[in-house]
Amino acid sequence: MPQLAARTLLGAIVSLVLMLFLALQLVLSREQLSAYPGVVSVLERVCRAWSCEPVLPQRADALVIESSSFERVADNTYRLALNLRNNASVDVAWPSLELSLTDSSSAVVLRRVITAQELDLKDDMLLSGATLRITQGLTLPETWPEASRVAGYRLLAFYP
Repeated sequence: MPQLAARTLLGAIVSLVLMLFLALQLVLSREQLSAYPGVVSVLERVCRAWSCEPVLPQRADALVIESSSFERVADNTYRLALNLRNNASVDVAWPSLELSLTDSSSAVVLRRVITAQELDLKDDMLLSGATLRITQGLTLPETWPEASRVAGYRLLAFYP
């Protein structure tokens, strides 16, 4: 009888330890888990209990810049406009944008990263299947000598 009690106690301890490891893995891999519909609300509850932030999936392969433009508005002021589409079946976190200004030979003369915080977006995610029009003003330094060399641009959505 004492052996049975010891085995039961050992089994309970092993089960408890495994459940704790599972809970820890859920918190640490919350980005991958949040890619499944219905899991986000569970993760939000778990994160409230554990004082962590739920993380949205980062799927750069699902982001498509459908169209974009970069035009001069004034001397050193430009306007970047783009349509960004989420082709994933789940909501994704906002990416950062890399804007590369190029000269007439396509050499990069200026590269700038525009973060999601700078875009001042209303939501913290891009909904599944949604396309959003983004317009951002940019001012280059007046003393920047390469401004006259800008002939084109390249735009990339990525996750840092």
